[in-house]
Amino acid sequence: ALEVDESRELFCSEAESYLAVLGGARHGAGYEFDDRVVRALHTLTGSAAMVGFGSIAEFARATLNLVQALLGSKAQVTVAGDEVAFFDDALR
Repeated sequence: ALEVDESRELFCSEAESYLAVLGGARHGAGYEFDDRVVRALHTLTGSAAMVGFGSIAEFARATLNLVQALLGSKAQVTVAGDEVAFFDDALR
């Protein structure tokens, strides 16, 4: 089994790719959310929880829930207006 520090290092290196997916959702004046964003948030949530980063896991889960609610049954949704400021702050 990996040591806690090694697990956290692995999480940090992998989290960069998930955060890149989230950052890539920014298009023009809004965000385009799709299944790739949902998968990145889901994996970030679980991975953070596994290494003891509870705050990151909770934040990722809340963001995932919001994105899923916005998507509903659609394959993709574009967010613009007031919601953009929330995601700008959240995804920094």
